Amino acid sequence: MRRLIIFLLGFTGFIFLLASPSYANEIDDLNAAIQAQGARWVAKETPLSNISKEEWGKWGGALEDLDLLGMPVDSSFYIPLSIPSSFDWTNNSGNFVTSIKNQHSPLHCGSCWAFATVAAFESKILISYDMPWVDLNLSEQIVLSCSGAGDCEKGGYAWKVADFLKSTGTYLEKCYPYTATDGSCSQACANWQTNAYRIDGWSLVVNGNPANLSAIKNALYTNGPVVAWMKVYEDFNHYGGGVYSYISGDYTGWNHFVLIVGWDDSKGALKCKNSHGTGWGEEGFFWISYNELYGTGTTEFGKWVYAFGNVLQTPITTGPDLTGEWTTKPQQTCRTTSKATKCTVKGTLTIRNIGNRDASSSYVEIYLSDGEDYLKRTSIGKLKVGRYKVLKISINYSLPIGQIASGKYIIAVIDPEDTAVETDEENNVVVYGPIP
Repeated sequence: MRRLIIFLLGFTGFIFLLASPSYANEIDDLNAAIQAQGARWVAKETPLSNISKEEWGKWGGALEDLDLLGMPVDSSFYIPLSIPSSFDWTNNSGNFVTSIKNQHSPLHCGSCWAFATVAAFESKILISYDMPWVDLNLSEQIVLSCSGAGDCEKGGYAWKVADFLKSTGTYLEKCYPYTATDGSCSQACANWQTNAYRIDGWSLVVNGNPANLSAIKNALYTNGPVVAWMKVYEDFNHYGGGVYSYISGDYTGWNHFVLIVGWDDSKGALKCKNSHGTGWGEEGFFWISYNELYGTGTTEFGKWVYAFGNVLQTPITTGPDLTGEWTTKPQQTCRTTSKATKCTVKGTLTIRNIGNRDASSSYVEIYLSDGEDYLKRTSIGKLKVGRYKVLKISINYSLPIGQIASGKYIIAVIDPEDTAVETDEENNVVVYGPIP
């Protein structure tokens, strides 16, 4: 009986292998079709390659904005302009496009409608205040949980997000970090609406009519990156680089919002920022052929395209931001003499610059207990953006005979005189204790 069961299990697995070609074979077949049709992209295994058809919707989430049909487009984008043959907001005397995000971390969520619009808003702020390279990170979760524009399961509407960014706005990622769930607006930080970033309006570049490439370019060039709608077909899941055009596979039944950040006439393509993480496409970006534009292309790319108005918020503060942690927990040893109890405390304190500007020279002060017992001052020196410095702390102190050394706390005060001129001083005090 045992041999029969093993045989049947093995035979079933063999039949399964015969009936279900590997993803590698599927991608090989797709690459062969790409070459046969003279297309200019390559397929590879991506985070979307192995998902089931039931999961596809949670990798997109763009609902059709049918309620907008009949609303006029912004005519200013249809006025002929003299523009270059290529243009890219990631390389326009600086990078005005924020880092690639992943709408599926830690869970799958059909929230492209939140990610594409927030990405456009982040770029609009950087452009408005001439702050290239600043990786502004606004909260998509606030949009997902508070706007009423959609949810993870069914997707959402970009125009409703735009209305929300006009009426209410969103705030920094740390106010409500992304959970990839619908969440609850009550979980956002207190009084976030007071400091929220808002826009004064938005407009349509394309509204359900054949997409006008010149208008899209004009909007990009004069106004900043724009949000675009597209249909998703099976082959797009395997995009690995080059200029995408539809080759094969079924329509997934789901649509997607992405951010257009540039164009290149020599490629005949638009450059876009996606929200599937850096492991998809060209480190999270992709190129799509002009021939895929709505009116001619299978994917109906750009059936709806949105541009944002002016930013209604004071410029974000830029500068260094020093923070620290005890990476080796402080330990102490004590010995008692005839006159006092002498103790030595040792630990490792790591100081990081998590801001967006280099920090000038500063120092850290070490205290015991309630901050009254000053022990030591240690130089941090200059600290570049994203860098850290490890400080090995060793301090000695004495206690009167009979006083207990245990139960004390060690306190590190970073940059106490604000010589680094930080953007946030709330994280400058690092406490550990009681010290063993």
